[in-house]
Formats: sequence, structure tokens, C-alpha cells
Amino acid sequence: MIEVAVLILVGLAGLTVAARRSIVRLIRWLTGTAAIPAGRAGAEHSRTAGTESADRAPMAPTAVETTSSEIGELAVALNDMTAQMWVSVREQRQVREMIAAERNLAGSALEVAGSLILLVVLDQDGRIIRFNRACELMTGYRSTEVEGRTVSELFLLPEETEHVAPAFGERAASTLESALPRSFVCTWVGRDERRHHVAWSNAAVIDGPSGSTRVVAAGLDITDRRTAEAELREERERFRLAFDNAPIGMCLIGVDSRFVQVNRALGEMLGRSQADLLALSITEVAHPGDARATLQTITNMQAGQAYPSHDEIRFLRPDGRVVWTRMSISVVRRDNSEPLYYLTQIQDITARRAAEERLAPGPSRPPHRPTKSGIVDGAGAARVGPWTASRHPDRAAQCRPRWI
Repeated sequence: MIEVAVLILVGLAGLTVAARRSIVRLIRWLTGTAAIPAGRAGAEHSRTAGTESADRAPMAPTAVETTSSEIGELAVALNDMTAQMWVSVREQRQVREMIAAERNLAGSALEVAGSLILLVVLDQDGRIIRFNRACELMTGYRSTEVEGRTVSELFLLPEETEHVAPAFGERAASTLESALPRSFVCTWVGRDERRHHVAWSNAAVIDGPSGSTRVVAAGLDITDRRTAEAELREERERFRLAFDNAPIGMCLIGVDSRFVQVNRALGEMLGRSQADLLALSITEVAHPGDARATLQTITNMQAGQAYPSHDEIRFLRPDGRVVWTRMSISVVRRDNSEPLYYLTQIQDITARRAAEERLAPGPSRPPHRPTKSGIVDGAGAARVGPWTASRHPDRAAQCRPRWI
């Protein structure tokens, strides 16, 4: 800047006084340190022109004198211009530094996300320009192998090409304007013939220097998620089939003791439709004598009991019949250990309870004592099927069949 100022001063030294003054005013006006009125500027221009005409008159040339005050005015004006130029240079430098920092930040972000996000850049004809590392790892192709080729000829399934190819810049079916931006899921086939489900978000951008259109495709491989979702659906379907077709009663009970899901066998056991049971709680269908015990079991589960509960509980049908059951309850918890619902299995043991009551000792019937081989009646004879044998040695010969 100093060298430029010196050169300007040397060059101005050869001008007339009026011309130098006009230049000083112009510099001050440009730098904002002084304004040049239009009238004065025109008058000054006239005087300058007149002086220059006089200088050009056919007379002997005279030396142009440069006073120290004029040089000082020029120096002040040039100093102001230099200061403003330095301010402009600093502002431009700050802008360049900000742009460089933003580019570095964006580059770092892309580098970190590059291991997860698939990035493909294609030209306006759908030919690959850029193919990042994540794409290489997923497909097994190097970027140099795919550059200049289209996505449809390398990765797409034939049945998906017609609908998906336009989103990657191949305009056989439609234009870029109608195809983009677009978010979709499609299948890519790698070099090893493995299929990958990829969620893409594609957009068209304009390349500033060239003005050509580019397609930027950002994707995420969701193959593992799709596989997990499929496995989860299969597990749910297996559970549903086992639940609905179980030979015993099964139900899901919420934390409020109400039925969430019931199977057909439970409805038949309790004499109620599935819709009726879903509107009730388990304590409302339990026998009044066992309702409190059932509620206590659920309360214990909520309090943190980890092991399943097995109880014999009576239920009351709408027709008044009592159903004896063996009820097993297991708690299903959330990730934070809070109870989600209770998986309950209910087996009808009414017939077994009736048999036990028939075999129970009565007031006019001697008690029966169980043995390893049968039942011993009150007379001391062991009955095994239709045979009755005396337990006394002297009566062994009296063994005879006893048909019942």
C-alpha cells in the first residue's frame, strides 16, 4: 500500500494545481471524508479546463510547482483511502476464514457420517460421479468401478427399475423436475448378490460453476432393521397361533386387572364371549370367595415378585356353575422393569376336584388308604383293579376276583 501511495504521489506531482486539487476532492469524496458539490465541481472543472487550455497555449513551457501543502492534502486523502482499503481487506479475509471453517465443519461431519450414510452423486444423465466409502462397503464395488455407470445397470432389481431409476437421474420415464425430490425405499444388489434394503432421500441441485444439474442421493441401509421386523412379525404370529389355538384358557391381563386379550378356550370355559370378557376384570368373573386371593396375586407381581404364581382358583359362570381352575400367572415387564401385562394360563380342573370329593372319606364309608399298588379298604383288603387280596397270610388262599 505504501509503495502504491508513493507512486501516486509521484505521478500527481506532474499535474497542474487545479487538477491535483480536483483529484484530492475526488479521493475524499470516494473515501467519505468530504463531499463534492455539483456546482463547485463543475466550476472547478471549468477552471481546470481553462488552465489546461492556457497551459497548452503556444508559449514557452513553464515548470509546474508543487507546494508542500498540496502534497500534504494528497497524502491525507491517500491515507484515508488506504485505511478503507485495509478495512475491506480485513473483512474479506474474515469472510474467507468463515467459509473455510464452515467447509471444514461440513467435511468433518461428512467424514464421521460416511461410515453410515450412503452418498451417491450423479450427473444429469444418471451416471455416477461420486461413490463414497459406505457405498463401497455395502456393494463390494470400488468407486473407480462404478464411475460413469448408472445405478440401474449395477444395483437395481429389474422389477424396480422402471419406478426407481428416474429418482437417480435416469430420465427414461420422467424428467428430473417431476421425479425429485423424493424419499423412498428400494433394493440394491451387491457384488455378492446379497440384497440390501436402502431408504433413500434424493434431490436435484445446480452446480454453480457449470450450471449443470446434479442428483445427490443420501441413503441408509435398513436391511438389519427389516430383518428384525420380519422376525418380530413371525414371533408374533407364532404366539398368536399358540395363544388362540391352545387347549386351555389363556389370557393377557393388564396392570389394572382387566382382560386385554383372551382366547376361545377361556371363553368356552367361563361361559362368556371374548367380547364380554374384554369388558371385565378377572376379579369380576372369579368366585367371590377367591376374588381377593386373585387380586393379591396380581398385587404381589406388581410389587416385584419374579417367579410365576400357581393357584387353584374358582370362577363363576353366568349360569351359576362353579369352575375349578389351576391358574398360572407370569409377569411381562418393560425395559424399565415396570409390569406391562400378565400372561395367564387357566386350566379347568373341575372334573378332578369332583373325583377327589367322591374319593374323600364319608360318614358311612370306611376310609381308603392309598398304597403303592392300589387302595386299601376298611377291611384291610388291597384292591388292584378287579382283584381283592387279603393282607393277612392265613387268608392268602381266599384271593378271588371282585368285579365292580
